[in-house]
Amino acid sequence: MMTQITSHNTIQNGTELPLATGTVEASLNTVVSPQLASAIAVSPLYWGSFAEQANHLGANNPIATYLHQLLPALEQALGKPPATYLVESKIFKKLNLKQRTAYLETFVEQAQRFDCIHLQHEFSVFSGQYLPHQGIQLFAGLLEALASQQASRPVFTTFHQSSVHLQSPLKVLDQLAWKNVVKQFQVGTVHWAICHHAQIRQQLITSGFAPEKVCLIPYFVSKQTLQQHPIQPQLKNEIRQRLKLKSTDTVLGVLGFMTPTKRFEDAIKALSFLPSSYKLLMIGGTQGAGTTSVNHSAGKEASYEERLVRLVYEAGLQNRVIITGLFLNEQLPTYLDCVDFLIAPYSQNFSGNFGSASLVLAAKTPVIASNCPVFLEVQHQSQCLALFQAEDVEDLVNTIKQLATSPQQQTFLVQALNQYAEDHCEQSIAKLLLQTYANAKVTLLATNTQQKSQAV
Repeated sequence: MMTQITSHNTIQNGTELPLATGTVEASLNTVVSPQLASAIAVSPLYWGSFAEQANHLGANNPIATYLHQLLPALEQALGKPPATYLVESKIFKKLNLKQRTAYLETFVEQAQRFDCIHLQHEFSVFSGQYLPHQGIQLFAGLLEALASQQASRPVFTTFHQSSVHLQSPLKVLDQLAWKNVVKQFQVGTVHWAICHHAQIRQQLITSGFAPEKVCLIPYFVSKQTLQQHPIQPQLKNEIRQRLKLKSTDTVLGVLGFMTPTKRFEDAIKALSFLPSSYKLLMIGGTQGAGTTSVNHSAGKEASYEERLVRLVYEAGLQNRVIITGLFLNEQLPTYLDCVDFLIAPYSQNFSGNFGSASLVLAAKTPVIASNCPVFLEVQHQSQCLALFQAEDVEDLVNTIKQLATSPQQQTFLVQALNQYAEDHCEQSIAKLLLQTYANAKVTLLATNTQQKSQAV
């Protein structure tokens, strides 16, 4: 239903989570022969968290979404289901510091038999009913324990969240705890960091990570999410009827879990400056699918959705806007099929979860995006976006109008997007990750051999 504005787990193989090709710019200490690396068999273990909603996209759980979409591609590349060690977020968040420490100790013990570990990190995963620096130290302790097990086993950590808040001089205890994390990512250690865009990579390096230890591996474009579900004619007709669409109308779309950094209000404001033939489909929400309401109080994210609803009414746009609420996976291809142009009006300082953006880039629809860092990186590689100045509604309106009157540019953008999506699909990124694991393993073996020779 849409609202119209009118424990602890044991290691498992092939666990289904409930709920990027690119180049590694700086990853390894030595130049490794591709032939040698490809001969190295790697059996990685993935550590991450459950999603609270298994069948919804747009939920605010970047780690679970990332793993849920990536693991099938890794299974295809490995020829077998990858091993996973999953923590249920709701249970883990209820544990105190001592209980979490015990949980991580058990994970380290059971991880001994694997020759590659890949952790999925977000600061909120390690936060709890204790001081922030204690959560950072908890993560540092996990890294130290994994490093002490095997000198030839690489351990990767994907940082899904910017570390910029750690750079404040006011957070002295946080900074001291972070130094214990930083020392794990120096030349000669078993740890490597992975991030999806250059801004976070530079932040990690600025905080003290060795540049050689920070891999830049693009976020994948979620092609399989859209390919596995057919278009639903009934749902599409419902949207057309609610918006009273004519053949000459233009439908704009925004996509994703509703958060202030995505600035969905700019799309609403832009709509008020466009002719009545323009309509807006807001694909997302802040709570359960089909329950969008102006009378809930589920926290600050919910209040942001309330502000969007009020903005629509204040602008008199209630007959030109639909908010879907959080949606089922199988509904997404139909929603996107209704859209003529997708808008990604993210704020200038947006550098967090790229999950919804990965779906935007897979939609085979012209994309109008703000020039925030994550989209600037994509544009630098492929010129597949129509960019506008972030947080500038007038520039957004002008960009929409210009693109709408240029079928040639629309065709060019869609072709460029298709190529970008092909080069950065889940399968390509999975192969790149496995190659990176193998390279790291070869590097550590070579380093250990050299050290033994020097000792003799």
